[in-house]
Amino acid sequence: MSSSDIIMLMIGVCVVLIIYLLFSNPLKMLVRVALGGAAGVVGMLAMNTFLAPLGVFVGINPVTVLLVGILGLPGFAMLYIASFIFK
Repeated sequence: MSSSDIIMLMIGVCVVLIIYLLFSNPLKMLVRVALGGAAGVVGMLAMNTFLAPLGVFVGINPVTVLLVGILGLPGFAMLYIASFIFK
């Protein structure tokens, strides 16, 4: 390998490292919100099934899924408490 090949390899490694560092945190956050939203949908389906006889129901739509995905369990609880209060 010549010195120019080594320099090009080092530049390539630095570019890949910079791209990884720039996109790793947003990607982790996006995956976390998506997994939380999916778990929230499963939880909302289960809670809607059990609480339907009491008249407590939370609609599953993009807003509620995003809310549960971002806030997690506190957002899930908030939806059902608000639904119970305002039924």
